[in-house]
Parts: sequence; C-alpha cells; structure tokens
Amino acid sequence: MERLLAIDGYNCMRRTGLFEKELDASLESARCALLKLIKKFSNNNRAYARIVVVFDGKSDCPQQLRESRDGRVAIVFSRAGESADEVIRALLARQQGRYRLAVVSDDNYVTNHARVYGADVIVCADFLRRIQRNAKSPETPCEKNLSAREESEITEALRKAWGI
Repeated sequence: MERLLAIDGYNCMRRTGLFEKELDASLESARCALLKLIKKFSNNNRAYARIVVVFDGKSDCPQQLRESRDGRVAIVFSRAGESADEVIRALLARQQGRYRLAVVSDDNYVTNHARVYGADVIVCADFLRRIQRNAKSPETPCEKNLSAREESEITEALRKAWGI
C-alpha cells in the first residue's frame, strides 16, 4: 500500500529553531524554506507516494513552490474559518484505507485524530532532523566519475570476494 505523509506546516516550522532566521524575516520566507526542504526530501526519498503540507490561511507563496515537478508534494491552505488541523483531519478521514498514513505534528488535536485514523505520528523535531539528513543527498558511486580502470579493479575485487 502506498504511503501518504501529511505535514502540519506552521506547527512544524515553529516547533524547532530551524526556521528562526526566516521567521524573523517573514512568515512567507520561513514557509518557503520549509517547502524547499520538503521538496528536496521528496526528490531524494521515495518512501511516500504523496506528501501534503497543510498551512492555515490563504497562499502568498510563489507559484513555483506550489507544485513539485513530479506532483508528489501538494501544498494546501485552509479556507477562511477553517484551520489546518481540520484540513488534516478531513484528509486523514478521506484517505484512510487508500494509503498507509503518517502525520508530522506536535499538535494534540492533530496527533490524536491521526491515531484514530491509524496514522503513524512523527514528532516535528524528529522529522526535520530526518529530512535535513536526507536532503543532503549522499554521493552515489556513479557520481564519483570512476575511470574505466577503477571500475574494472572494483569489479574484479568483487568477483574474487564473491567467488565468481
């Protein structure tokens, strides 16, 4: 079953000191910094089929941050009179059974409802540490630009080690 991750955007931004500098500049700046980090995480990590980041209020975030290239990250803003918490709860209710659910929030309302819908709950600080670690994409062997000789030596050493 595919996995869906719902993120309580402002709650996540404000629960750690990670976005202090951006928050001092503006709420939009902090929101955009969070979204960039999440999109980089999404591109480097295919554990979640969809990631939905929910914010209170109406969007003034630049258009290029509203959709990812592959459509796996969605950004949702609650409508007037509706909280992000309520949007997340409704999302969980709609998607229960269609996805394996996970929620990132420290808000009791959100986490309690997440548990009711069978979702995994991830504490904001833990999630941010995880995505910071994954956003720094490790160099893969093919990115090291090995020479043909080096590739051959590695292949030969592996053949010997595996008894081939």
